[in-house]
Amino acid sequence: MCQVKSCYILLGRAKSCNYYGSRLAGSFATLRPTSQSTFGAGLGQLFARVYKTYGLVSLPNEDQVKFNLNALPAGKKINEYLALSGGDNSPNVTNAGSASPPMVAAPKIGVGGANYGCTANQPCPPIASLNSFLVNGQTIGTVYGIKQKPVTVRFYGWADTNHMPIKRVRVIWGDNEPDGGASIGRFKNHKPYCSTSEKPAKFCVKGGGSNLVKNLPDTSKFVNITCRTDADCKPLEVLSPGTTGFYSCEPDMVCSDSIVKPGDLISCKTNQDCQGITTGVNPTPTNYGVCTENPYLEWVFGNTNTDATEACEEKAFEYSHAYSYKDDCKTNLTVDDSVRATYGLDEKVFKDGDKICVFKPRVQLLDNWGWCNGVTSVTDATAKGWHNDEPEDPVAGANVCNSSANALNATPFAGYVVVKN
Repeated sequence: MCQVKSCYILLGRAKSCNYYGSRLAGSFATLRPTSQSTFGAGLGQLFARVYKTYGLVSLPNEDQVKFNLNALPAGKKINEYLALSGGDNSPNVTNAGSASPPMVAAPKIGVGGANYGCTANQPCPPIASLNSFLVNGQTIGTVYGIKQKPVTVRFYGWADTNHMPIKRVRVIWGDNEPDGGASIGRFKNHKPYCSTSEKPAKFCVKGGGSNLVKNLPDTSKFVNITCRTDADCKPLEVLSPGTTGFYSCEPDMVCSDSIVKPGDLISCKTNQDCQGITTGVNPTPTNYGVCTENPYLEWVFGNTNTDATEACEEKAFEYSHAYSYKDDCKTNLTVDDSVRATYGLDEKVFKDGDKICVFKPRVQLLDNWGWCNGVTSVTDATAKGWHNDEPEDPVAGANVCNSSANALNATPFAGYVVVKN
């Protein structure tokens, strides 16, 4: 989604706006408030965050007649007509909605070939786990080497559909070497499945099986997580432990009469699948028309890959690096039974008295709104988003997403890279 950088609005009509893209151009026409309070409420429908709002001050009669934002009276400036009326903490202009911070996800191991496929003949592997990434094909455990260890990090990554584009992709290696990526730019979402020019990408929804409730609320739609089968939505179960089968992929085909009748959409593959159906709403065997395309599939910005200018690419991010043993590495340990147990080291390779360096790479995406992925605390790896523009956080500190030293502002590898001397 475009991000409005600055905008003057007079009585709800946009007069002069600077923004990326054109999707908001028609939205301002619907914002026609009759008072300052309704104006603030209306802004909350358009913007997730409003930093400052100004209202017109009382004007002399002659200026009221002459006032025109594009042709101010001689010698007058716009700030002479405005007074601060609301700021960051105004509740009527803050509406976070259902947007989420960026996310990284590990491709499924052993699917997609040595190069993880992503071609017409070799589709991308599905997502194996959320808030995770691969290091030399592992999502967990210890990757080890002697004196040096080359590693390759692979992951899917995306910004929320309302926070596009990705502004920075960064791999924090943790060995005092420069981060991988780290340049500010505009990057596409990298997902296993994107929309084509013929068909929108399906996404995961909350609800068991493939019979999906029509007009689902936004909180039940995981538009950022694309899928082809119900199995592609299994990684979402981490959000609700014990809910096997609770998340499913939108069906391609549905029975035509289930589109217009109350109750669930009935998924199908053939016309016969729509005959003699019983449902919770209608326990009497009923024919539900013919098998037809699901009309509820949506074109979602951030999932589209119809041409080179679109925002989604069927591909994993990939970065490579070589770790080396150094006496002055941050975590330099002498091997003993405790160290072997902590890092899962083979006693045939790592003998008592050996010296090792231990590294934990991390991956961070920064979106167009200043959000980055991260963890809750140094002792709690639960996923949490952080925001650059927030006041100094008592846990994470200020300007959290831009620090390479901050331990919370990225998703850590769920294992270790260990290099022996």
